[in-house]
Amino acid sequence: MGLDTSRDRTLWRDRALLELNVAVLHSYEKAGVTMMDHHASGRAVTLYHKDHWQDIELTPAYRAQPDAWKEDDGWRH
Repeated sequence: MGLDTSRDRTLWRDRALLELNVAVLHSYEKAGVTMMDHHASGRAVTLYHKDHWQDIELTPAYRAQPDAWKEDDGWRH
């Protein structure tokens, strides 16, 4: 493929992976098999459209809580 593999900063692994994906999609298309790529699949599933999720609280979640050392320690008495 003529990729410069002498150092990582040439992003040769990324280019090789891209060409592999292009080849796989091409071979599937040539065989008459449809296949969604990673750019199209998220838009095709309504789950990923979060407009209707405005009132949904996802868990587990990080939530603010009072500092433990500032809490009333009356339970120790």
